[in-house]
Amino acid sequence: MCRGLLPVCALLAVVAMQLHAENSPVRELNHDLHGKIFLLRNFYRGDRLRYNAAGEVLGNAPTGSWTVDGAVEISKINLAHNHLQIRTQRCFLTSSPDGYELARSERELTMEIDLDRQPTMDSLGSLTQHLFLTSQDRAADLVPVYWKPCFGAPTKGSTACRLSPRLAPLFRFAAPLQVTSTPASKEASDNHAIFGVGKGVSPPHIVHDPDPEYSVEARKEGVEGMVIIGLVVDKFGQPTDVKIVSPVGYGLDEKAIESIKTWKFEPARKAGEPVSVYATVEVAFHLH
Repeated sequence: MCRGLLPVCALLAVVAMQLHAENSPVRELNHDLHGKIFLLRNFYRGDRLRYNAAGEVLGNAPTGSWTVDGAVEISKINLAHNHLQIRTQRCFLTSSPDGYELARSERELTMEIDLDRQPTMDSLGSLTQHLFLTSQDRAADLVPVYWKPCFGAPTKGSTACRLSPRLAPLFRFAAPLQVTSTPASKEASDNHAIFGVGKGVSPPHIVHDPDPEYSVEARKEGVEGMVIIGLVVDKFGQPTDVKIVSPVGYGLDEKAIESIKTWKFEPARKAGEPVSVYATVEVAFHLH
């Protein structure tokens, strides 16, 4: 019937498929997920990710930081030829009056999934659980160790690491991550004491502290600030057990950690002998 009109027939077929997709489980998925923020499994970087039907990422997809690469906001979900496309906006950590929050960035991420059959609502729901963290995951266990004290902090009251009421549920707070006060000294795993400064213990002194790099997000937003880091300076003047005490967001906290790990100290001393001590340092970010 369409002899001589193949381009028209092809167009009609595409339109029919699009109409079918709009009245399929994909439409329900769009309705349920549009505008919602999710955490990507493995916090993958890049602007395009490809997955197989089981939700496994294809190719060499490098992982990034949860603060700038981990969260996405769903924009649009499309289906064509058993090829599911999820368009998203990247989100980054920032501060707000209610605590630290995730804000939309200019960076987009397109997730493309090759399906092996016509999708149903159940199969799409199962697929998204492989792409994003769910309520059964505790994201606080998946972030670097230096972030864990922040996820043990209470969500109410005044605290440097307080997350907003909208963001906090994504990380499933739990008792094992509660922050405890720093003791004056304790026995470390290598049987060497770790002291607090004072009572005969002199503070360590910084002898080498290269400036940190700026993150792309912070530079674009013109953000300046101070990241406060807690750490142990060992008896050799090396920073260890590094943790974030007060973040800034915008990817600057990871840059601060990277910088701190290159710092060198004149170690603290007790009775003239070098010892390991707890310390806090400030890493300043200023645009020039």
